Amino acid sequence: MDRLAFQDNRAFRDVTLAVSFGAREKLTGFNLDALGTGKGKVTGRMEVVKGVRNLALDTDDAGAFIDTFLGFTSVRNGSLAARISFPGDVPSPINVKPPPPSDYQGTVTLTDIVVTDQPFVARLFSAGSLDGPLRLLQGDGISLNAVTIPFSARAKMVAIRDGRAAGSAIGMTFAGTVDRKAERVDLTGSLVPLYGLNSLLGSVPVLGDLLVSKPGEGIFGLTYAMKGNLNEPGISVNPLSVLTPGIFRRIFEFSPAKEPVAQPQASAEPVPAAPE
Repeated sequence: MDRLAFQDNRAFRDVTLAVSFGAREKLTGFNLDALGTGKGKVTGRMEVVKGVRNLALDTDDAGAFIDTFLGFTSVRNGSLAARISFPGDVPSPINVKPPPPSDYQGTVTLTDIVVTDQPFVARLFSAGSLDGPLRLLQGDGISLNAVTIPFSARAKMVAIRDGRAAGSAIGMTFAGTVDRKAERVDLTGSLVPLYGLNSLLGSVPVLGDLLVSKPGEGIFGLTYAMKGNLNEPGISVNPLSVLTPGIFRRIFEFSPAKEPVAQPQASAEPVPAAPE
């Protein structure tokens, strides 16, 4: 196709697309090459390995891709790489009722992006009295070298674990849940000002482990919680945590959001596949 339009001013160009479907109309094959909605290419591949479908999606313009499909305009430039796996249909042993697996899980990685005046982040910096990062955010934006988002999802509930963002001006960790059905968010983590300098000692053996405590954090930082309505969540910051180095900061952390417990299947008998 010459053009594949998603919105009036958002379209892929010079598109080569192939898809295939298996039993119960599940997507089993996906192959995409196109020029993206911004600059550069968008590519996608799906492979099935031992019944597990693995999707790889890459784009040279993360900001344009996110704006097109999520309506999120606060990210500019950078690249995006998504690696997502969908579980296979593995029959359960007789008399065993394990909880159903996630619908899908994977990791989204953003590289060399710029975050501009984003209301959630601005409120978070303001609550933590991080005036330097706040001014950058409201000006030319904050550069982040890498953002890593490991996640799993079942129905409308998305669980994020060990998320990290890092740039010279700020570092950040985050974990919790996003309920897309109820439009609620429940995230906790740490903010690390002057991340490049703050995390320098983290590479020192033993001492770094004590002072920094876990990857993505610096020697000094503050803990936060973001909970409530997805459009306007409440934000809490513990001011005492900024004075506490590394491993001792755990004392001041907010309670992490718990992933939802999946209910057992009604029957452990395998479901026969529909004919092709």
